[in-house]
Amino acid sequence: MVLAFLLLGLLLAGGSAGSACHHEDHECLQREKDEAILLQRLRRTMPTAPPTLALALEGGGFKQQAALAGLFPALLNAGHFTPEELMSAVNVIATSSGGAWFFSMFAYSESYLKSTLRMVKSPNSAGKIYWSEWIEPFLTRLGILGKVKNSTLHLYRNLSVNAGANLSAGESIAHDFLEILFQLAFATEGEESKTWEDIIQVMLHAGGLTGQETLGSNVNHWAKGKIWLAGTSISTPGGKGPGSCHDPDASGLMCASPWTPKALVYGNTTQDTLSYSGVAGAVPLAGWTPARLSVVMGSGADQESPMKFCPSCDGVKLKYNLGEEELDSALESLAFNSNVPLTSAVTANSAFLGLLIVLPFFDAKFLKTASDALAGLLAKLPFVDTDFKQWFGSKLFKLLTCDWTEWCFMAAEPGHAFQKGMQVVQKMKDANGKLSQQTFTNLVERQLLGMVDSGLTDNTAIGHAVSSGAREIFYMGQVMSNGELEDFYRVFAGKKTDTPLIPLTALDFCPFCKANFQVFQQTESEVKSKLQEVSQFFKISPTSSAVTGIRVATLNLTTSQCDYFGIEADRATRTASILQGLEVAGILLGQCHGVEPSPLREGESVVGS
Repeated sequence: MVLAFLLLGLLLAGGSAGSACHHEDHECLQREKDEAILLQRLRRTMPTAPPTLALALEGGGFKQQAALAGLFPALLNAGHFTPEELMSAVNVIATSSGGAWFFSMFAYSESYLKSTLRMVKSPNSAGKIYWSEWIEPFLTRLGILGKVKNSTLHLYRNLSVNAGANLSAGESIAHDFLEILFQLAFATEGEESKTWEDIIQVMLHAGGLTGQETLGSNVNHWAKGKIWLAGTSISTPGGKGPGSCHDPDASGLMCASPWTPKALVYGNTTQDTLSYSGVAGAVPLAGWTPARLSVVMGSGADQESPMKFCPSCDGVKLKYNLGEEELDSALESLAFNSNVPLTSAVTANSAFLGLLIVLPFFDAKFLKTASDALAGLLAKLPFVDTDFKQWFGSKLFKLLTCDWTEWCFMAAEPGHAFQKGMQVVQKMKDANGKLSQQTFTNLVERQLLGMVDSGLTDNTAIGHAVSSGAREIFYMGQVMSNGELEDFYRVFAGKKTDTPLIPLTALDFCPFCKANFQVFQQTESEVKSKLQEVSQFFKISPTSSAVTGIRVATLNLTTSQCDYFGIEADRATRTASILQGLEVAGILLGQCHGVEPSPLREGESVVGS
């Protein structure tokens, strides 16, 4: 809980942990500074060995990347800390989606770290630094900057203002819908359709990485020796667990139909469709199964992963279908090591449209109808720029035919599993889906799996952080525009086992949904009540366009047994949170603002992004 208590420590003690030191005593001063950073250690009886402290970075696409890109420099600025000092107590970092975008560059890129430190030194220019040193290079590398009209870029920056003036509270879902459209616009620019890994590669290049890094590559000094857990969601439709149509909580049109969803590998209108579904497991097989790529950062090549990739995959079998052909495969070799490419790990952590593989998009005519309908919906939104409507409407069919999933050959060498998985899917496309019997058999034996956004199973990254054995979790998440912590509450007792992507029961196309797993015994209502009691709110400078404030709170929680994450029951866990209050959920490219160093007081302008 180092970061939350850093803030509370500055609030309560002005950053000083004690008064017994003499200022000429260097060792004493250093200990005093260390204890200010680790203030939580002064507030409880220390066990013989300090428990692991884990940092959980929530997903949220570009919103979360931008928020973290402003929040970390602000924390460094507020306490005059180096990254090593700020993160000295953190042993484990768990990430989901947009949280991994920021973290992978902050940990592995020297130039991105230097850019962050420039924001620390010049907080009033932090937004300009973020724009010029990351967003602009990213857009330029994607071929977007200069091709999209300025009016559309203006819309990106001011979406919160425009949308807030035109939408009622009940229409807030359109914010996230628009953000997805804007992100997808990147992927459809140019002649060749891009995969999600292509987009991530460009993103990491913009952050100063070469694309040749692996999980075991050199990292910035502050990150060396820490464990990174990059969550992902394995597509495993067909079972009876969370997020599946056969789960008792399942509802909606998809689950009311006799059709059992499958994970589509390849399909078109003329050739046989290749797909797979789950058929067995030691625990009820979820529609989306949580897993994580893990590494001791800076460990070098050929190092085993410190944590099991998929705790609930033992005994799981998958049934592959190619036309009338069916073959089963048991998931017996789910293992990775430090040779996994960094780009592949971040892609598997954040492939947010990969969930399209569970929808029956086999027919090109259906795709054309769907794209026309989406274009019509976009045209009716009053706050969307006319030029953007026309430009993006022409791209919809192309984006729906892209492959947004990270494919993996589980039986391949760990460092090449994702590359070979993507290659075999591309070969199927090139051959219009025609596979020989031998090729099909080889594909099944090597266990081709689709991996998508961690947000479908744990967008908070808390589940993965708890599974590491940590008894103290520090969580950075988002308060949505409606004031709710939607993803945060998914890990508590009493929740349905799935959450629809769109909050309308009739559109709950599970497993086209989020799967929920009970990590803690406390209920959502208990947690909401406790947060109201213990949290403190700090306002943000009014110049911030994306974040209105941060709320800091500490909760004492008890774990439930959760086999999906490998978590045992009745383990006490203290979870501290910085909850970033978003003005609007749909901001895409927010500029970041730093802070002037000063003690925190209730209601003061403190930190922004």
